[in-house]
Amino acid sequence: MAITQNTLIGRSSGRIGNVVLSTWKGKNIAKQKPEIVANPRTANQQANRAKFVSLMAIGRMFRPIIQIGFKEYANKMSWLNRFMSTNNEAMSYNESTNVWSPNFQLFTMAEGSLYPVVNGVTQAWNPSRNAYSLTWDPTPQANQSSQDILFAAITSGNQTFFENSRNVTRDLGAYSFVDFVPDLLPGDEYFVWFFFASPDLRIVSNSIVMGGEVPA
Repeated sequence: MAITQNTLIGRSSGRIGNVVLSTWKGKNIAKQKPEIVANPRTANQQANRAKFVSLMAIGRMFRPIIQIGFKEYANKMSWLNRFMSTNNEAMSYNESTNVWSPNFQLFTMAEGSLYPVVNGVTQAWNPSRNAYSLTWDPTPQANQSSQDILFAAITSGNQTFFENSRNVTRDLGAYSFVDFVPDLLPGDEYFVWFFFASPDLRIVSNSIVMGGEVPA
């Protein structure tokens, strides 16, 4: 399940492939429906088809940020095709179960020419407020603006949440997601990606992934 609530992406409804979008308690909800795929003729073809279907489903679930994160490639290929091409090697195959699984620590959610955050990135939890905080080095660079906008996603288990706001800019150097993933428990694994986009959303930075286990 994915819930999106932000000012730039807006609200969505309807169906995108095997993802059904609806509204629940004022928030967008994306629920993934299982794919029914005809069996290819060989085991190798079947494994490749399963990988393609799995990666496409992940891309659709992350659509709210990757359609911005791969925007600079819009004149060459779609955001979904670029996402799948970039993350093709970040999938692992379990031969005993015939299932492809994502190695989220290797996933890229944005690629672009905007100067990235490469140093001074830290994360912290405040369990009493169920708050997750990111801190980054806001030092200005030649091709970055202090008004670059933060985009972020956090996923754990079957939950994926997205965040962005024109009030969260690069020069702030930090942002806290309060009650961002309300159902997380101590010991649960999570992953967070964030990147910046120019105010007109035309160029983006490469994404950075953080993660670990929720502290007690």
